[in-house]
Amino acid sequence: FQDCTAMKSIVLPKGMKRVDAVAFKGAISLETITLPTGMTKIDSEAFYRCTALKTIYVPAKKADYYKQRLPEELHQFIVEMEPEKKAKKK
Repeated sequence: FQDCTAMKSIVLPKGMKRVDAVAFKGAISLETITLPTGMTKIDSEAFYRCTALKTIYVPAKKADYYKQRLPEELHQFIVEMEPEKKAKKK
């Protein structure tokens, strides 16, 4: 998605483990991204020049985990999602 100028939002799929350096670099319209549980590496330049970025949704109770993986200038955009509710068995 490097230099993609039309994308405003993206939800990364469950099971995804890495976001490499140029994944979203220069995606100037990207406003929101939702990260799955268990990301092990997010390159420090993955969101470089994402000037419209306002919100990075992370799983419930995982803000600190993602702050360790994202550059400090992005910490202000981290928002924890509500925990997923498990369906009750009938």
